[in-house]
Amino acid sequence: MNDLSPWYEARDAMVRALARDLMGSSEDVRLDEPPLDRFVVGILHPPSEDPVEDVTDRPDIETGTQADSEYDPGVSLSHMRRPSSMGLTFAVDPVVTSQITVSVRADRYVPQIDGQLADETLEGPTDGDAEDDARVVERVVSKRPKIWSIVEGLTFEITVPTTARQREPIPIVEGLDLRIVVRPPVDGTAAITIALVNTFRRETPNGSDEFCWFRPVIAVETVEGTFSERPSGARSARGTDEASSELLYREAVSIAAGHGCAATWDTVPTRRLETTFLPSQDVLVSRAERKELSGRFGMSTLAGTDDRGVLIALAEEYEKWISDQEGLLGDLAEGVRGTAEDHLVAARAAAERIRGGIAVLDRDPQAAQAFRVMNEVMQEQRARQEMIRSQAPEPSDVEQQWRPFQIAFVLLNLDGLADPQSDEREIADLLWFPTGGGKTEAYLGLIAFTLVLRRLRGATGDGGGVGVIMRYTLRLLTLQQFERAAGLVCALESWRRRHLPSAAPVTVGLWVGQSATPNTHDQARTALRALENQQSPGASGNPQQLLRCPWCGARLPVSAYSVERRPERLVVRCPEATCEFREGLPVLLVDADVYEQRPSLLIGTVDKFAMMAWREEARRLFGADGAVTPPDLIVQDELHLISGPLGTLVGLYETAVDAASTGVARPKVVASTATIRRAEGQVKAVFDRASRQFPPPGIDPGDSFFAVQAPAEELPSRQYVGVMAPGTSHATLLVRTYAALLQAGKDLDAPDEVKDAYWTLLGYFNSLRVLGAAFMQTIDDVPARLPVIARRFGSQVREIKEPKELTSRVPSDEVPRRLEELATALGGEDCQDVMLATNMISVGVDVDRLGLMVVMGQPQTTSEYIQATSRVGRRHPGLVVTLYNSARTRDLSHYETFLPYHRALYRQVEATGATPFAPRAVDRGLHGVLVSLVRLLVPRAAGANAVASVAGDAGIETVREIIHRRVVAVAPRETERVLEAFDALVEYWRDAVDDNRVDHYVAWRAPAGALVVPAGSRVDGHESPLDQFPVSEPPWPTLTSLRNVDATSSLFQVRRKNRVR
Repeated sequence: MNDLSPWYEARDAMVRALARDLMGSSEDVRLDEPPLDRFVVGILHPPSEDPVEDVTDRPDIETGTQADSEYDPGVSLSHMRRPSSMGLTFAVDPVVTSQITVSVRADRYVPQIDGQLADETLEGPTDGDAEDDARVVERVVSKRPKIWSIVEGLTFEITVPTTARQREPIPIVEGLDLRIVVRPPVDGTAAITIALVNTFRRETPNGSDEFCWFRPVIAVETVEGTFSERPSGARSARGTDEASSELLYREAVSIAAGHGCAATWDTVPTRRLETTFLPSQDVLVSRAERKELSGRFGMSTLAGTDDRGVLIALAEEYEKWISDQEGLLGDLAEGVRGTAEDHLVAARAAAERIRGGIAVLDRDPQAAQAFRVMNEVMQEQRARQEMIRSQAPEPSDVEQQWRPFQIAFVLLNLDGLADPQSDEREIADLLWFPTGGGKTEAYLGLIAFTLVLRRLRGATGDGGGVGVIMRYTLRLLTLQQFERAAGLVCALESWRRRHLPSAAPVTVGLWVGQSATPNTHDQARTALRALENQQSPGASGNPQQLLRCPWCGARLPVSAYSVERRPERLVVRCPEATCEFREGLPVLLVDADVYEQRPSLLIGTVDKFAMMAWREEARRLFGADGAVTPPDLIVQDELHLISGPLGTLVGLYETAVDAASTGVARPKVVASTATIRRAEGQVKAVFDRASRQFPPPGIDPGDSFFAVQAPAEELPSRQYVGVMAPGTSHATLLVRTYAALLQAGKDLDAPDEVKDAYWTLLGYFNSLRVLGAAFMQTIDDVPARLPVIARRFGSQVREIKEPKELTSRVPSDEVPRRLEELATALGGEDCQDVMLATNMISVGVDVDRLGLMVVMGQPQTTSEYIQATSRVGRRHPGLVVTLYNSARTRDLSHYETFLPYHRALYRQVEATGATPFAPRAVDRGLHGVLVSLVRLLVPRAAGANAVASVAGDAGIETVREIIHRRVVAVAPRETERVLEAFDALVEYWRDAVDDNRVDHYVAWRAPAGALVVPAGSRVDGHESPLDQFPVSEPPWPTLTSLRNVDATSSLFQVRRKNRVR
């Protein structure tokens, strides 16, 4: 086990440095600058009507499930003032706890009489001395005294009864009152609020520094008894996700909430509460292992044997654990016992399915062989991945291991994959596992099994065609996972060449939108020429998606990519002479090659499937021409992102995907996520399937058998720290925080290996607008602040590079390089100081050296918060600092309830949803689905000029029945309206054909004679998309992407200076 203590010590030092700069401590007895310049956190100001400097600014933009979404403002406080009070609210049972002791401490500073003034600085340029430079930076506009001394620390204590209804203000000292309000008991619990109030009413011409209280703290202890849980709502109905969360997080109760601060306590029950301005919470990570099963699922071992002993042992251990959990049911409160029983019933069903997968291996020799080959190629892929990552000369002989949940998930799905007639084919299995746990390897195993089994069984076309569709929502995630999948495909193709040379080659194809890759070979040639000249390929798309050979790790320069004439295709040749793929890697990176060669594994973004209505060739991907078998498996990664407008249209277009992929049976569907709520309804809406979560939860959140919460000494924890500075701007808080953490990273008394984890600051933003402002502040203000901090502590100033960003504005060809830069360790030429990112990085960025993130404002959803912050702390203890915006009520609420929120993060995940047959979705997308289904399924209707095929009743009736069945299954109340809309569309189409107004499907520019044109283009004199839906007479404006489909309007309040009376 690795000793993580040096990293924990370094992380603690980082937090101390942050607190020292933002808030200071009682050790700061003498200041050489005004206290309000020195500190920005933990201050009680005299009551004032002056607003904070930037609260009239537009509130931070929030984002939804799309990368860098459009402006979606949060709610701002209308009249922010510098805080003059702080406190907390808690609850007690006055019968048990009749008295509480309240302790108060705070600091105040007074100026040195006749001392130096704060605006006295060096008169001219300096000679580069860091201390002189720091003094220049300190210029201020007022003439406040510069030397300040702390007044003797204030301490105060009082014991009060919990039965008094309300007390008058209690003067502590001049300028500070204690106020206590005890509310009448409700159901035996009395709520109590305690507050400190700055009562100074004066201010000198030189500022209010002297009349502010710094670092105030309220501590409350019970004389007898303990604090009570704060009242919550009624219990949720059994069988809901909410009821499940109530069971799992029954110990993570809310004891207190802060007011202008946070409240903290240790364990529950507790006898002590305390306020804090820098709340923190360690979040432990789950270990994807059980000690009794560790090292028992070696891939090489399973590749070379038909002995099912270790697999049976896995099922037995799981069943034993379930029995042990059933023995604990009697200890649970009656209100949650029923939910616990439901959890264990689901676990029993999962155990039976695992045994069913083992039975498949026993009765089906081809499935057994495919299982062995899956293990063989996964061993090869993992070994080579480690070789490339560590830059070793050759793959290691060390046996790679399955984690128990990974091999269990594979076994769970074998029956549905091996037998098209199995009832489990109709189940969408959802792999729910914490971020970084290894979900990708689990479904890579399923992909390998599926592609091998197709070839062993000699499926139509020698087992060729698209066997697996793997879909993502974000471009960054798609490109990074493509690299990992390419390694597996190389291993599969190497195996095929040796053992099944007559079978169809195994290939992987990239099918993504947003001009990420070329659509045609001409575009590929143009892009490669631009890259050779060190220019961006622009709208042509970038074919250079692999920077290293996934088989041997050799660099793949632009010269490794070439477009050949006969046959015309893009070939990627590894330049290493000894590489097995020196004649060409099994990768397809141009849409034309994807359509022509039909990759075994198709990796794409969900929005690309809108092209089914536009591209005749799209039907080849589903085997609609009968030359190959339709896909057997669909993998949907990050299911929680298939929600909102995107999820709604994905669900609608999934009608066509599902129908086109159905051969003997529908394809098996598996999905994965680390954060989702009410998945059953979402899966039903999008995929028209029942869903099963794996692994099912147990009784406690820290143990589902397959995931066990690990102590901090064993696996690195992730520490969250909250910061709010209501007396200054959010931008100033960012500058102060960035500078403090960056300088602290340099000042760590630790080896470079430890420093590296906290060297690169990953800044996370909820909008491109705020990120853009922070980019300029990181260039100008942060470097100017660093000498101030360095001079204060006598250290060397840290020099930082210009920050880089990882957002949707970064061209696709730059994304792999940015990821490489993120992965470059301290000491490397490309090691980054600051990387600024939006939710583009919230999934799929697996750079395990990262340990430091600063989040600018609370993200819109808890799911986004978990996903984004999970990018740090993978290998070493992580630190996440969240900068709350005091001008936004939502941020303030999260800050004041910091502890209970972070102690049960997954309980806070919001429900997601999709409504594929909602009226507006039907208006925007039904005609696209109709055209897609006709071109995919109706004989001889796919050709560019086959638009008249709508005249045939049989094909249209088939399409109508497909839509009918789908809407009845997913949204039965919408059936009549959807079918009426469908019939109207068919009628418009037929009339246009009969009148010779339509003679071909697609027009990208000139709409004359076309059935569909790009949405947003000029149609019948209208340019606005709002005027184009629902469609009527062709040409129909039709989506070319499933993103950015919801038109929005922003409203701004305008205040008139002169009101009419």
